[in-house]
Formats: sequence, C-alpha cells, structure tokens
Amino acid sequence: MVVVSLPTLLGLLLQSPADGERTLGDVAAAAWPFMMLAAAVGLAVHRSVCEAPASGWLAAATALPPVGVGLMSLATTAAPTTATPAALHLMGLLSGALALGLVALAYGGSPPPRDPLLVSLVGGTVAWGAAIAASWAPVPDARVGEAAHATIVILVICGLALAGLAGAMIPATCAVLERTGLPQPARGALVVGGCALAVEATADASLTSWSRVPAADTALQLLAAVCFLAVALQLSSLVGDATRAGRHRDLVRLRTHEEDLRRARSTLHEARSTVAGIASASRLMVERDDLPDETRQRLLAMKRAEVARLERMLADVTPITPCVTDLSDALLPVVESVRARGHQIDLRTVPGQPHEDADEVARIVHLLLDNAATHGSGPIAVDLEHGDTGVRISVTDAGPGVPVDLADRVFDWGVSGAGSSGIGLHDGHSRAEALGGRLRLDDRSPGITRFELLLPHPGEEAR
Repeated sequence: MVVVSLPTLLGLLLQSPADGERTLGDVAAAAWPFMMLAAAVGLAVHRSVCEAPASGWLAAATALPPVGVGLMSLATTAAPTTATPAALHLMGLLSGALALGLVALAYGGSPPPRDPLLVSLVGGTVAWGAAIAASWAPVPDARVGEAAHATIVILVICGLALAGLAGAMIPATCAVLERTGLPQPARGALVVGGCALAVEATADASLTSWSRVPAADTALQLLAAVCFLAVALQLSSLVGDATRAGRHRDLVRLRTHEEDLRRARSTLHEARSTVAGIASASRLMVERDDLPDETRQRLLAMKRAEVARLERMLADVTPITPCVTDLSDALLPVVESVRARGHQIDLRTVPGQPHEDADEVARIVHLLLDNAATHGSGPIAVDLEHGDTGVRISVTDAGPGVPVDLADRVFDWGVSGAGSSGIGLHDGHSRAEALGGRLRLDDRSPGITRFELLLPHPGEEAR
C-alpha cells in the first residue's frame, strides 16, 4: 500500500504554482488529491478489516484520479512542457471514466482486487499515458488553430459524456456504497465529493467560460477536499472500532478455548485417577483368590459406582432433576477406589446427610484423596461433619504439607510444589465455589496436611 501510494504522494508534493506564489486555488488543487488518496487508503483498510468486498473496488476508484494527478506532476517536474492544458483535462476525464468503470465492476458483483491501490496505480498510469500520447500528436503549423479548435470540441464532448455517465451511475454508486456497510455520513460525503470533482472536470474541459470563473473551480475542489477528508476521518474511526472489536472477539474466543482446554484437562486428570482405582480393584479381584466375599462384593459395588460416575463425568451430564443422595453413600465408592490403589483411608461419616449435588461433592473429595495419595504419606483421614452452618468434609494426611510460599496460590491453575500438573486442587476449588461452598487449606496444625470442604445448607452461603 505504501509502495503504491509513493509515486502519487511524491508527485503531489512536487506540485508548485507557476508564478511561485501559492493562492487559494493552488491550495485547493493540491488538497483534493491528498484527501482523496487518504479516503482511498481508508477504504482499502476498511475492506481488509471489516471484510467489505465493495470497499475494495471503491478504494481503487477513489485512488485513481489522485494517482493520475500525481503522475502528471512527476512528468511536469521532469519535462515542464508535458502538462499542456489539453493533456491535463484529458487525463482528468479519462481518470473519471476509468473510476466509473471500477464502480460498475463493483455493482456487477465482480470479485474485489487483492490490492485496490495497485489497480488504481495501473489505471492512473493508463489515463496519464493516454493523455500524454494524445497531447504529443504532431500537428502541422498551418493547422495549429484547427487542431486547437478540434481539441476543444473533443474535450467538451468527452466532458458532457462523462457528466452523463456519472449521472447514470449515481444509482449504481449508491448501491455499491450500501454494500460497504459504511455509515450514512461517509457515503454521502463520498457521493458529494465525487460529484464535485465530476462537475469541475466536465466544466473545466471546455477551456473557455470556466477558465473565467476560477473561484467556482476552487470552490468545487475545496468542497471535494473537505468531503474526502471527512470520509478519511470517519473511516479511521470506523476501522479503529472494528479493530478493537476484532481484538475483543479474538480475546473472548481465546479465553473460551482456554476454558474448554482446562475443562478437558481437568476431566482427564480425574478420569485417570478413577480408572486407576477401577483397575486396581479389578487386579485385586483377579489376583487375590483369598479375598473375603464381603471385600469382593464391596470392590464390585465400588467398580459399578465408579464406572457410572466416570460415564457421567465424560459425558458431562447434569441431571435435569437433582438426585438427592446421602453424602456417606456418595463418598464410599471414591474412598474404596483409592483404597484399592493400596492406600490406607479412615472414613468417618455420620449417616443422614442428604445432598442434591452428592455426585459433585464426591468428585471434589476424590480430587482431594488423589492429591493426598500422590503427595502425602501415612494414613489418610476423611471426616464428614454436620453443623449449624452446613457440612464440613476434611481430608487429612501426614505429608510434608504445602510449602509456605505456595499456600496463597495452592488453588491456582498449574501451581504445584511437587512437579505435578497443578490441576486437581484448582478443579476442586472451582467446583466447590459452583456449589456455593468453599475449599480451603487448613495450615493451623503442623506436621499434617488438611484440606476442608465447606458446604452450606441449601439457600445459604459457606462461611
């Protein structure tokens, strides 16, 4: 985009008045190409950021006239005799015609160009080259007057034809502008600015009466410059808003993806522990022929309960109607699962503690048991207590405890003091909060590690 705009900008900067003094007309003549090019760049960016194909064609059509003016200025600087009045006016008419042709392509639904400003550079070069070639056509000295008169007639006819074409293209132009999704003020400013330049180019091509009213010429050019400046400013604001909105969408999408990934890893983490318990129980039942029938039946019941829980876990199924289950019955399978892996667990519960989310409570306790079995030592104690404020479930082991520097971050995702994944405690903490409860580390007793799950009575919050 910058490379394509460079010849135009360089040519516009090299423009200078013939007498060395810059008038308002000179300012107007230099201002409108700059503003028009700025609007074209804004349309090109709008096409990419807002995914508006029609803006691509409009960008090419809008940039084409200033490209022609810039190239003509470069040629004039290199060879001052190049920019004859006829060449300048013919170049303006050709640029306008080519720009209307690009609008027609947009109206017809043609695929937008990959680089709109490159298209405008090619079109502006064609218009400039044709104008220069026409102005350099050799004319015998005896027929200079006739050639000048014929040139005027041709330019007037071309100007009127361009005016008629521009008028006929107004509905198509409005339809293309509608497709861009630009706000109404920007669309109106584009139409007004384009019409102002079309009128100025058409009337100026006569080389006669219009040259006697330079103020009108200047006024139309200034009007076009103001309109295109307004379009460039609106597009800048619009593209900025779209960019910020796109970044916000990307951030939300990234956060959603991260949450989905964490949820999947948490499920896999717990499923791995559950499968390990089921596998250990299966090995015991196969390899130990001397297992008492009571133990065998207990392990079999644990396997059935854990397999059912694993199915619900992997399917992420939430019952439509909450199933009220005694917490003692819900905790027994997960305790037996960890026992089957060779850990000694002392379960102390009080029957008669129904809970509508007993399955979810069992998942949290299973995560705590897996953490104690992995990082702790000695026997593990699970205590279920009922009080005035709710239910308290504690999981205690005789491990080294949580390092002091990690105590405040032990429930953060990925935090672990023993090289593990740091998923289990974070997952348990999140699930406890979802139940309206709290999961906390009790570091008041030295020499042990105790985590407490506090669950409120229905309709209350954990204290």
